[in-house]
Parts: sequence; C-alpha cells; structure tokens
Amino acid sequence: MIELTKGAANLLTEVRSANNIPESYGLRFYNKAGEDGSSAVAIAFAQAPAQGDEVITEMQLPVYVASDVANEISDAVLDVEGDAGAQRFVILAGTG
Repeated sequence: MIELTKGAANLLTEVRSANNIPESYGLRFYNKAGEDGSSAVAIAFAQAPAQGDEVITEMQLPVYVASDVANEISDAVLDVEGDAGAQRFVILAGTG
C-alpha cells in the first residue's frame, strides 16, 4: 500500500486549505494518459472513490487507488521535494 510522508501530508493539508477542498475528500491516485499516448500516475482530491478503487483508511486522510495503478504504486511513498517556494509531489519506488 502506498504511504505518505509527513511532508506530503503537510503539503496536502496546505493545498486543501488554499483551495477550499472539504476535509471529507480523499486523495485519489489514478492513471492519466498524456497527449503523446504515454501514461503517468496522477493525484487529485476526490469526493469519493471511483468504482473499483482500493480504499486505504489507516492514513492521515482517505486514499483511493485506481485499480489500473494499484500494482504500480503498491510499495511506493508519496513525498515532497524542493524548497518552500517550489515544492512538488514525487512518488518514490518502494524497496520491498
């Protein structure tokens, strides 16, 4: 199951507050297709999980993982890199 670092959880709280996103929304990981046909794991706040999503509730906030990315991020960590002026989320591959 994907994990969130303290830094990622703090930044998510800031983003949620700055965008007036209700605390009841969870964080959803899903596959996003690019214009060139590539795909990448994307994240967004979601009111509820989509049909077929894996729901993780032991975390700082509800997390929904789309079935098409569940294996890809099953042992990963969502973290933050950069300084306070230019932070961004990164998904780090797990070691297990």
